[in-house]
Amino acid sequence: MLTDAFRYDFSNKRIGVIGNGSSAIQIVPSLQKLSGVDMKVFMRSRTWISGSFGDPAMVELGLDPSVPECALSFFPPLTFRY
Repeated sequence: MLTDAFRYDFSNKRIGVIGNGSSAIQIVPSLQKLSGVDMKVFMRSRTWISGSFGDPAMVELGLDPSVPECALSFFPPLTFRY
């Protein structure tokens, strides 16, 4: 489950996000949009985020890189074992 898909009403809350890794990159922009949120992000150092290095290859294959489903069409469906 993606962190950003977590469903809880964070409106009008004080929130502290510890770290700036993948989970923070997913959830901080969504929390910033909520009304009344007082948010602090605690991080040790800045995060480096690479550009979209797969876009040229997708265009060469005739796919639209702005559509996430295009990238998933090359992989078999995931199966989970519990």
